[in-house]
Amino acid sequence: MASPANRPNVTVSELSRLLDRISGSPGFRRSVRLQRFLRHVTEHAIEHPDRPLKEFQVAMAVFDKDASFDPRFDPIVRVEAGRLRLRLLEYYADAGAAETIVIEIPRGGYVPNFRLLGRAHRSPDVGNNQHPVARRFYLKGRYFWGKRTAADLTRAADYFRRALAVNPGYARAYLGLADCSMVLGYFGFASPVEVSKAKAAAIAALKIDPQLSEAHATLASLAALCEWDRDRAEAGFRQAIDLQPDYAFSHQLYGVSLIAWQRFKEGLTALKMAEQLEPLAPMVETQLAAGLYVTGKNAEGEEACRTALELEPDFWPGHYFQALIYEQECRFAEAVESLERAVELSAGNPQAIGSLAHVYARAGERGAACRLLQELESRQSRGGYVPPFVIALVSASLFDKNAAFESLERAYHERSPYLGLWLTTEPRLQFLRSDRRFSDLVDRTRLLAG
Repeated sequence: MASPANRPNVTVSELSRLLDRISGSPGFRRSVRLQRFLRHVTEHAIEHPDRPLKEFQVAMAVFDKDASFDPRFDPIVRVEAGRLRLRLLEYYADAGAAETIVIEIPRGGYVPNFRLLGRAHRSPDVGNNQHPVARRFYLKGRYFWGKRTAADLTRAADYFRRALAVNPGYARAYLGLADCSMVLGYFGFASPVEVSKAKAAAIAALKIDPQLSEAHATLASLAALCEWDRDRAEAGFRQAIDLQPDYAFSHQLYGVSLIAWQRFKEGLTALKMAEQLEPLAPMVETQLAAGLYVTGKNAEGEEACRTALELEPDFWPGHYFQALIYEQECRFAEAVESLERAVELSAGNPQAIGSLAHVYARAGERGAACRLLQELESRQSRGGYVPPFVIALVSASLFDKNAAFESLERAYHERSPYLGLWLTTEPRLQFLRSDRRFSDLVDRTRLLAG
């Protein structure tokens, strides 16, 4: 039988065997509901490849709902679809690492796509010369890297090192280490010293494989947000995208940089391209929400956060940016609730704590804001890292301009990626923008030069 557009060169018998393997895997074997969900949507795609699948149909066929079911009041299908997408990601990162057929359920629909992996999809270091155990370690590392907590990033880095212990010539494992260091710094879990390790690891990856587009994207992001070199960053992003146009992370990083350079239309276009290429990644959705937040498109940003949290309900950056949008709309109680969740899920990320203090200050609860500021300063005094930018943000919320600029100056001298990410765009810095010290700082970072 001919293969439909969403099932290129994949036979029904191959899909049937794949479903059996997925259903028997650790993430699915104890969930009859998810097995049933996956089989139903797959069978629909086989039998009716060009026909959409409605939420109401899924509710009746999979969850035994009756004709009174109303998706406006009962989100069970959307919630379970998010779980299903996440479990499929986990399967392909672990038990299904060697599969050649990938089932993907796109956001906004329930009819899956089927992607066939072959040699054309593999990088130069993924082939006969690569140890399969190293590849498995690498995929596990990428899975934990996507969770964006300090513990998971540390765990991811350990898997990448294990991959290198098996195959010292595995360029992607070096890239994984680079991306772990980069994200630890970008999210304030570690100092810019950690971010500097990312450059060395990405260069090591390129020495093995000069055509590794992902490494070019990582280096371009570091040039943009830590070294404040727009020309080199732009050239790096263009090279990365030319080498691999379908790598979502390149478009995401480029979009973030374009937003920081106040090229908002281009930035949002790049972030939406990343979303199209990787519709099942919570961080891509969350980064799009961040871009929408700084451009004042709060309703769209809130929807992007909801999508990210549907994919992974415990994804702390989704709760974090959701809260920032709530704060801009003066929905302070909701912002506090979301930030408390972000603080809990991130195990006390200083960025989340500082933002919670900012909300309290905006809501008139100065005492609560000051207590959280003291908590962050105490963490610093005990040797823990707190980004100076976060202290500046809280100081600004308390109308202490001098303290805010002292912290921003420290951020400048440590080459903090927070300046590259947020200095020119963060709405919460509005209180400082009329001060000549602010424009001087922007000029020195060269973020808006040319």
